[in-house]
Amino acid sequence: MKRSLGLTAFVFLIGMPLSNVNADVANVSPQDIAYLRDIAKETWHCMDSMISPATGLPYDSNQARDITNTTNIGLYLAALSMAYKMGYLSETDAVARAQKVLDSLDRYENWHRLYSNWLDPDGKSLKGKPGESNISDYNKLPAGIVVVRQTFTSLTSRCTAFLDDIPWEKFHEAGSDKICYAFDVGQQRVFSPVYYFGGEDKLLGHFLMIASGKVPASSWERHNLVEEEREGVRYYQYGWQGGGLFMHFICNLFLDNRGTKVGHSAANFAWAQIVHAHRIGAPVWGWSACVAPSGDYLGMGRITDEVVTPHASALAINLFPREVIDNLRRLEALGLRKPCIVNGKPEQYGFRDGVNWVTGEVTDKYLFLDQGMLFLALVNFSEDGLLSKTFGGDPMVVRGKAAIPEYRDATNHLAEESAYVRSLSVDDPGLFWLTEGTPAHCRPGQPIRKTLYARSLSSHSITNCAAEWDIHRGDGSVLHSGRDTADLRPHQTKKLIGLEIATDDARFGDSWTLQSLCIQGARTFTAHKESFVFYSYRDLAGLWRIAKGDDTNWIDSAFDDRGWMQAIVPMRWEDSAFPDYDGMAWYRLRFEVTPEDWSHWEGHPLAIALGAVDDADETYLNGKFIGRTGKFPPEKQTAYNTPRLYPVDRQILTNSNVIAVRVDDFGGNGGIWRGPVAVGPETELRQLLGIPETAPAAK
Repeated sequence: MKRSLGLTAFVFLIGMPLSNVNADVANVSPQDIAYLRDIAKETWHCMDSMISPATGLPYDSNQARDITNTTNIGLYLAALSMAYKMGYLSETDAVARAQKVLDSLDRYENWHRLYSNWLDPDGKSLKGKPGESNISDYNKLPAGIVVVRQTFTSLTSRCTAFLDDIPWEKFHEAGSDKICYAFDVGQQRVFSPVYYFGGEDKLLGHFLMIASGKVPASSWERHNLVEEEREGVRYYQYGWQGGGLFMHFICNLFLDNRGTKVGHSAANFAWAQIVHAHRIGAPVWGWSACVAPSGDYLGMGRITDEVVTPHASALAINLFPREVIDNLRRLEALGLRKPCIVNGKPEQYGFRDGVNWVTGEVTDKYLFLDQGMLFLALVNFSEDGLLSKTFGGDPMVVRGKAAIPEYRDATNHLAEESAYVRSLSVDDPGLFWLTEGTPAHCRPGQPIRKTLYARSLSSHSITNCAAEWDIHRGDGSVLHSGRDTADLRPHQTKKLIGLEIATDDARFGDSWTLQSLCIQGARTFTAHKESFVFYSYRDLAGLWRIAKGDDTNWIDSAFDDRGWMQAIVPMRWEDSAFPDYDGMAWYRLRFEVTPEDWSHWEGHPLAIALGAVDDADETYLNGKFIGRTGKFPPEKQTAYNTPRLYPVDRQILTNSNVIAVRVDDFGGNGGIWRGPVAVGPETELRQLLGIPETAPAAK
C-alpha cells in the first residue's frame, strides 16, 4: 500500500455519474452499460414480483410475504419512479401504483406520518409492530416520497402534505444538538438522543430534518466521526461488522455526497473491501448484511469473509466502475444470476442475495431491500445519476444542501477528489481462482473447472511477473502443473488460463490440493491453497413424489405413489408443486444402493441428510422411523433452518429403498428447501451439513 489514508487528507467524489467519469480511467464500454441495464431490468422484474396486490406495498422478500419494512417502501417508491423514467412503466400505471401506496399509508397506524419499522404488507392488520422504531429504517420512506414528488406532478401536493406533517423538530435536543434515533408510534414519543455516526444509514434522516427547516443545520457538525482502519485506510463507523457497505452507502443513492467527508469515507470503505479480496485471494468482493446460502441473515456482527453479496459492490459502482462491473460478471459465473423457479417456471430475477465463494453455494433468496439497492445503484450509474439528480432537484433538498457547509462547498473539491480515487494503489500483484460449477466436495469422474486470474490494484504497470500452480495428491505426487506470464496493466484483472481437470482416476476419500504462487524474480507476493475432497455419499436431489394431506399408510415402502405429483428437491414447495400452500404434506423417493456404494461405505456409520425442512419433519426409511426435527401440532415448533442428519441402521438400508418424509408447514414457505439431500457415511454428511463431530445427530 502506498500510504495509510485517513479522512482528513482529501475530500472525495461519490455518486459520480458516468458522464463525469474519465472514460480512459473508468474503462467502461457501451457493452458494459448494456450489461448493467440488463441486470437493472431483471432486478426491477424481481422487485415487481414482490408487491402485495392488496396494498401495493412490497414484501420483505420473495419468501417472506407476511412482513415489510419502511425502508422497503421508500426504496420501492424511488424504484417505481425510476422504472417509469426508464420506460418500464407508463405514466398512468406508475402514478396508479404510487397512489395505491399513498392510499395504503393513509390507513396504517401512524404518528404524524411516522410509521413503525415493521408492517403487515397485505393490510390484514393496520397497526405496526409495537415498540421502538428507528430513523435508519424510516428515513428512506420520506426520501422515496421526495422522489415521487419530483417525478409525478399529479402527486406533488399529496407528497408535500405528507412531508410537511413529519414532526422532525421533536428529534432535535436543543443545547446539545443531539438527534434522537428512536421513536414509538403507539406512545407518540421520541427517545435515545445521540450524535449519529458518520458512516451509518441515519444520515439521510438527519439531512431531511435540516432540509425541512425544523432542525438547525449546526447539528450536522456534531456527528460522531470515530474511525475504523482496515487494509491501510480509515473510514467512519459503523464499519465492516456494523452492517458492511450498505450501512455506509444506502443514503448515497439519494443524497449526492460528492466532495464531502462522508463521500471520502465511503470511498475508503469500498477500497478497503477491494484490497481485502486481493489479500485473501477471493475471486469476488462485496461484504454487507445479506442472506447466506445457509439461510442465516448475516447482519451486524455476523459478516464473514466467505459470503459476499452483489448489492454491496454495486453500491460502489460510481467510485470503482471497472472493479464493480468485473466483479458482477464473476458473481454471475458463480451462478448468482441463474433463473429463479416460480410456480415451476424459470424467471430471470437478476442476482440472488449471496454466495459462499469458498464452497460455491448460492443463496436461493431475494431480499427486497438488497434488490432495491442494487437496482437504484445501477440506474444511478448507467443513467447519469438519474436518482440522485431527481432527489437533488427537489427544492427542499436544495435548501438543505445550501444550509450545510459541507454540501455547499462540495463542488469546489471535485477535481482533487477525482485525482484521489486515481491515486489509490496497491503495488503487490495477486492471483485468484474462480471455481465454475465445481463444489468443494467432489466425486470421481466429475471434472474440476477452475479459471486462474492475475489481479493488479496498482496505478502503474507490473512486469516480469509469473503465476505458478500445481495440483497434487495427498501423497505429494503432482497431477498437473503450469506457469503463466502475469504482466499487468494498471488496475487490470487478467484471465491467465482455464482448466478442466479430469478426475476419473480419483478415489473416494482422496484429497487433491491446488496451490498457486504469484512471483516476480525471487520474490513471492501471494500463495494460495485449496483442497478438493472426493466423497462417496449418494446424492438424492432431484424429482421426488409429493402429496398434500396426512396418511400413515404413506409410511409403507410398498405404497403405490405413482399417482402423486413430482416436485424438485431441494426447493420450497411454493416454487415447485404447491403455490401458496400451508399445511401437511408427504415426500417419497425410491432409490438404489449399488454394490460399489456398499464397498465404499464398508466400516462407516451411515446416515441420511436433509439440508433443511420448513417447518417440521418426521422421516422414515423403508417404513422405519429414523428421525424427527421440530414439533408438530399442537406444540408447533419450527426448525426451518436446522440441518437434518438421521443415522441409519445397516439392517434398515437395503439395495432398494424408499424414503418418506412427513412435513408440516405452519405458514409462509414450506418443504425440503435446502440441500444437501443425500445418503452415505455419517462423517461425510456431517462435513457437508457443517455439523461438528461432537454434535449429536437428530432423532
